[in-house]
Parts: sequence; C-alpha cells; structure tokens
Amino acid sequence: MTRASQDEPPPATPEPRWPAIIAVLASGGLYTALPDALTVGPRWLFPSLVLALLIPTIFTHRRGQHRLNALLGVVITGVLTTGLLLALLLLIAALPAHKEPPTAMLVSAVALWTTNMALI
Repeated sequence: MTRASQDEPPPATPEPRWPAIIAVLASGGLYTALPDALTVGPRWLFPSLVLALLIPTIFTHRRGQHRLNALLGVVITGVLTTGLLLALLLLIAALPAHKEPPTAMLVSAVALWTTNMALI
C-alpha cells in the first residue's frame, strides 16, 4: 500500500452492512439447529455471543470507528470459525459412534457446509 492511499479518508458513503449481518445471524441460527451431540455448552450460548459481538460492530461502523470495527470483525470471524470447527470435529467424532441417525448427521453436515459458505 502506498503512502498516499494510507492518508486517504474513508469513503463518504459507507458500504452496506446488511449482507454481513444476515450471514452472521444465519450462521448463529444454523448452529442452533444442530443436534445436541454437535454443540458445545447450552444451545443459546453461541448465538448470544455472536449477537453480543455483532451489535457493537454496527455502532462502531456508524460512528466511523474503523479500527475498532475491524477488530470486532476479526473477533466475530474467529468466534464463528471456532464454533464451526468445534461442530465439525464433533460431527466427525459422532460418525463412527452413531450418536445421531444418519439423516440428522447429513442435515447437520449440510448446515455446517452452508455456514462455511455464508462466511466466505
């Protein structure tokens, strides 16, 4: 990045945040749809944590606090990735143990894949 591009102010019209907000909320919702064998802790904990981190990002974006907004975005991405990874590991561990019916495992795998694609 050149020195001139670092000194430029952010654009006057901020980019819309609603696609990212919908993707984050959808991933939290898909997590609640997973069977108990594929979740860690109470079912409400993960979506609540994601929502608690999402609300400040909306305010920091509106106020123009770009560094804090970027930091919160990285934290949300880390939380979502960690939740997805844990659910995937639990899915892999549950396959040979036959903890859930095959159809529930397939639906859960599709939900995890959908979450992964929504976050990309």
